[in-house]
Amino acid sequence: MKVGSGLLALAIATTPAPVLAQQIWVEAGIDCGQWVSAPGATKDLYEAYLLGTIDAWAVAHDLDFWRVPTRASRDAVYVWIDNWCRSNPLSLLIDGASAMFQFRTGVKPD
Repeated sequence: MKVGSGLLALAIATTPAPVLAQQIWVEAGIDCGQWVSAPGATKDLYEAYLLGTIDAWAVAHDLDFWRVPTRASRDAVYVWIDNWCRSNPLSLLIDGASAMFQFRTGVKPD
C-alpha cells in the first residue's frame, strides 16, 4: 500500500501545474438577432428565459416589476424587447432585459 501511495504522490508531484487560461470569447447567451428571427418553438424558449430572468431580478431586488409603476403584460414586455432588439441587433437579449428592468424599476439589475 505504501508503494501505491508513493507512486500516486510522485505522479501528482510531476504533473505540470495548470497554466493561466487565455482570455478568449465563448459564445453564450441569446443575441437580439436570434430573438427577432426565432421560429415559434424556439421563441417560446427565449420568452421563458426572458420571463425567468425578469422574475429572478424582481425577487433579488424585492421589486414588483409587473405592477410598478404601471401594470405590464407579457405581450407588452415582448414588444418592448422586440423594439429594443431591432434597435440593438448586435446586443445580447440579457442586455435588453436589463435595460427594460431599469426602465421600469429604476434599478440596474446587474
